[in-house]
Amino acid sequence: TGGTVFFYGAEGSLGLLSNYALCPVFFDGELWPSGEHAYQAAKFDNPIIRETIKSSSTAKEAALIGRNRSLKRRKEWCTDKKIETMMLIQVSKFSQNAAARDVLLSTGKA
Repeated sequence: TGGTVFFYGAEGSLGLLSNYALCPVFFDGELWPSGEHAYQAAKFDNPIIRETIKSSSTAKEAALIGRNRSLKRRKEWCTDKKIETMMLIQVSKFSQNAAARDVLLSTGKA
């Protein structure tokens, strides 16, 4: 494993590491129910799409909306922007949420 921490899904002892964990994060001037909600909404300029994603009851539902290729994404949504956005969301999540930060630090890999 080379020191890699493996987890999948928002359940279990490492669940708060998942973007799907309902762990509120303030990002891009708004409070999002999860990192996944924030990431999927970041793909769009359209406030109606962003609000639809934000009001999704689960991160999985938010992801399904955000992955819909028929919806017009931001013009600048490219690989570099995706990586930068995810990094900023993760920094926000773990700096704002003590429980998530504690789980991350408990892995000894943070």
